[in-house]
Amino acid sequence: MKLLLSLNKISSWKLKNNYPFIVYKTMTKKVSKLIFLLILFVIIISDVKSANLYKIPSDQDIEAYFLSNDSNRNGMIICSIHGNEDLAYRVLKNLVYKSSYFPSDFNYIIVLQPSKYRIDNKRRTNYEGLDPNRTFLNLYSKSAQFIIKLVNQYNPLFLIDIHQTSNNSSNFFYSFGNFDKIIKNIYSIYQKYKIANRSIYCDDYYMLIDLQKDLQSESIKIFSSLGVKIDKYKAPNRDDSYNSVSVLRNFSTINGIFSVLFEFSFDSKNDQLLEILLNKYLFYLSTVSDKLINYSWLCKKIEKYYFKDRYFLVSNHYDNLLRLLEILDFFYIKYYYNVEKIDSVMFLEISNLDLLEVQEFKNFIYLDLKLNLRNKILDQGLDSFVIFEQNMLSSFLLNPLYLESIWNFVVLPYGRKYIPLYLYVKRN
Repeated sequence: MKLLLSLNKISSWKLKNNYPFIVYKTMTKKVSKLIFLLILFVIIISDVKSANLYKIPSDQDIEAYFLSNDSNRNGMIICSIHGNEDLAYRVLKNLVYKSSYFPSDFNYIIVLQPSKYRIDNKRRTNYEGLDPNRTFLNLYSKSAQFIIKLVNQYNPLFLIDIHQTSNNSSNFFYSFGNFDKIIKNIYSIYQKYKIANRSIYCDDYYMLIDLQKDLQSESIKIFSSLGVKIDKYKAPNRDDSYNSVSVLRNFSTINGIFSVLFEFSFDSKNDQLLEILLNKYLFYLSTVSDKLINYSWLCKKIEKYYFKDRYFLVSNHYDNLLRLLEILDFFYIKYYYNVEKIDSVMFLEISNLDLLEVQEFKNFIYLDLKLNLRNKILDQGLDSFVIFEQNMLSSFLLNPLYLESIWNFVVLPYGRKYIPLYLYVKRN
């Protein structure tokens, strides 16, 4: 009101002094226009969808963020799990605050520093000297435990794991997790021991292979468009990539996640290369989100089909049962105290036991178990056992036919002649 009175006084004074009345009208028009533009700006801003960035609660050694676009689809990016490979951390610590960099079709879980200790000290290994990217089954690193919890909580459709390499033959190397190859590995071992009760080679399996090839070939086109030298990553001294499920890329794959390894050479120019590539690739993934959903669905469908009517049984009298259940609870492995009638099972008799150190597993020593499978008629009721579903994850964790099984890390006395575990496979 005071402003209007002042304007009236000014205009009256100007009229008395032969100023035209148009001065007053011009000033009020300017004020009205300014107010209109301000209201319009507020409306536009309120209508713009902006991402919200939240810090994920964690151990003080870990730094991770959730970038929310209010989407029902999640993606995950893991930076610098090896502390001497800090490229991803350097680049994304700035990008994480630029929501426009990330396509809005997904929410993003970004583990910026899996271990501040490793990054600050440029350490590849953890404090104990173990490679943290070989701990996704044995849980011998806090970063692996944290990432597994995030995978279970957010169920991402894709996971990008960013590393660096001393191999300077190319600027950028890539690799993918392959669900079909991992389940084929399980199937081949079951065939060897004559406990495969159905084939994996079904229509869904071939559909998955086609979809997997499509996603991978389109990804490679994105990588090739950068105008730099690229190549498929191969593990040192091996013809193929890592088969170990302790590696993050393969661990996430058995959970039905489309998983990709980015591996950059140690070159200062690669900071910009990573920023450009990641942006292009995230936009590509945003255009194929339905394919990623279908990929996850097919993985889980094949898994459910193949492992139907297959169980692991552990006696209630096993002294380390509580420790075993604690680990399996962490992985969300389902277990029961009663299922359909089971009469005949197989127990695993140890014929030989040695220590084994393999380059692929990086500083871990494993039990090299030679096993015989023997049929056994159960002389106890099923209420004397804890019964676990067989699936991709539980097969690697519980089945001692696989080198990385949990029996390497739960106390297994050397004097034992058999593993305290039974296998049940319903015959067709």
